[in-house]
Amino acid sequence: MASNFRIFHHRKSDRLQLELRGDLDGNSAYERINLVDDHSNAIKEVVIETSNLGTVFPFGLSVF
Repeated sequence: MASNFRIFHHRKSDRLQLELRGDLDGNSAYERINLVDDHSNAIKEVVIETSNLGTVFPFGLSVF
């Protein structure tokens, strides 16, 4: 995972909001997948804010 990558998340009812910050590499994208998977039984909608991403590496984009 990129050393500066962070995911901030908030769940309200059946909606999960994620804010991604830092550089998105493959491991970072997998971390996002795992977080959504952890909440998958309780959510119907996922909103992902990506405006604070830095470098998006090709493999990270592919995994995303």
